[in-house]
Amino acid sequence: MNSSRNDRIHNFLAKIALSEWLGFGRTLEFFLVCITVSYGLALLLVPGAALKSLATYELAYLGYSGYIAIPFLMKAVFTGYGLIANIFDLRFCRTTRFIGALVGSFIWSSYIIQFFLVDSFFTLGSWFCFYAFFASIRIMVMALADLPPPRSRSVP
Repeated sequence: MNSSRNDRIHNFLAKIALSEWLGFGRTLEFFLVCITVSYGLALLLVPGAALKSLATYELAYLGYSGYIAIPFLMKAVFTGYGLIANIFDLRFCRTTRFIGALVGSFIWSSYIIQFFLVDSFFTLGSWFCFYAFFASIRIMVMALADLPPPRSRSVP
């Protein structure tokens, strides 16, 4: 009885996180795409958004606020295409997933360094960047190993 209840809870949580259809690795990539698209668009479209973050304030103050969104949108495009290509077995799946994760690792590490330099390392943003950096490293390793195999499904 308890096992059945635990299975139902697990299935419900998997459906919420999309992992039932994508698998956990692809779900991680999907959420990083969502985060980078939304943050990149916010930096691009919301006036003064870069001035509100400790990690981007200096660049925005120096007049580079329009350029800060570019790496985020690049990461989203490469990872997004790589994820779709992996699901549907399209060309350049491994390469684009790797490049997206590489761009992401540069983004997250630069933010970690900036948070450290402005003495704001113990913020939610810095910890997110810390774990997103390791997630990007994991995605690069998975892409090099060609995992998950293209067209594989997590649920038959």
